[in-house]
Amino acid sequence: MTTLREMSKYAHLLEFGNDTRNYSWTQTEEEVTITMKIESTATSRDVFVRFEKQHLIAGLRGQPALIDGHLFDEVVVHDSSWSFTEGEVQITLQKKNQKWWGSAIVGDPSIDLDLIEGTKYLDVGLLEKVKQAKLEKKREEERARAAAAQQNPQ
Repeated sequence: MTTLREMSKYAHLLEFGNDTRNYSWTQTEEEVTITMKIESTATSRDVFVRFEKQHLIAGLRGQPALIDGHLFDEVVVHDSSWSFTEGEVQITLQKKNQKWWGSAIVGDPSIDLDLIEGTKYLDVGLLEKVKQAKLEKKREEERARAAAAQQNPQ
């Protein structure tokens, strides 16, 4: 399996994680790091995080959880942790199986695992073309959304 160090030359072309409505995440082959933005007035005592072998619940006490879902794969609970800094909670999950995850939480938007795995076989030029095509598609979708919003102001 390709290590993160070997893949670092492709890092600018790949998406190792994603942004969702309530959190962002990234990964190495060994761990997943989830970052939740929270109220700047919250303290560490306001935060709750519970991770199980394949489930994660996290948020602020007295409010609906910001994350409550089935993890993409199993984690080593006793090697996983979380930390708090003003306005942010960072959750580090130690993967049980050293493989790439398609998403942190099952059902959330997935990343392109084929592109990550493909770095074993593809050259940088082809990866750059794939990345450019994805970026152009994303730009087109954003332009279409902006045009629709202008036509239908609320």
